[in-house]
Amino acid sequence: MEFNFSRMKNLTFKQRVIDFSNFLQSLNDMGAVSYVQI
Repeated sequence: MEFNFSRMKNLTFKQRVIDFSNFLQSLNDMGAVSYVQI
């Protein structure tokens, strides 16, 4: 699985946070959130 961080450069900060939150949620849905270090 890949997450296109370069695409986020074109978004506002608020959109970045929302997009990243959705990304983390997708990880959580797959049970892989334990591999994410914040």
